[in-house]
Amino acid sequence: AAQHLFAPLGIDDYVWKRTPFGLVDTQEGLFVAPRDIAKIAYLFLKDGQWEGQQVVPEEWVKASVKPSVSVVDDRSIEYGYKWWLYHYEYQGEDRVAFAGSGFGGQRPIVLPELDIVLVFTGWNILPDRPSLGAGVAIQRILDAVKRP
Repeated sequence: AAQHLFAPLGIDDYVWKRTPFGLVDTQEGLFVAPRDIAKIAYLFLKDGQWEGQQVVPEEWVKASVKPSVSVVDDRSIEYGYKWWLYHYEYQGEDRVAFAGSGFGGQRPIVLPELDIVLVFTGWNILPDRPSLGAGVAIQRILDAVKRP
């Protein structure tokens, strides 16, 4: 990751925690700045290209943001390759945002049709406390960009 992903994106300040067995915790152990999370999300928005260089194969990027598993019965939330897929309506059409899901609600969200990358760093792990779910965040952005 350091050589093939972080270096091309200019990400040089990160910590990847290790499991008790000494293995890199690739499931949930990456600590990077919000700007760097946005770079990774933007890379996927642009089909794996960064400043004219193909960093991640376009075919893999496209496959990663396609549904592999439905998470809820109405198919409004699906899952790709490490991306959560959220269906929403915009200008009368069904659209799909893709998002990561970090500890405590930290997440990138990408709205491809609007060319928008969002990064949320709110953190709440306590029960019965407010949190900002991806669906609510997407709707708030849509409300903000709607034109009369």
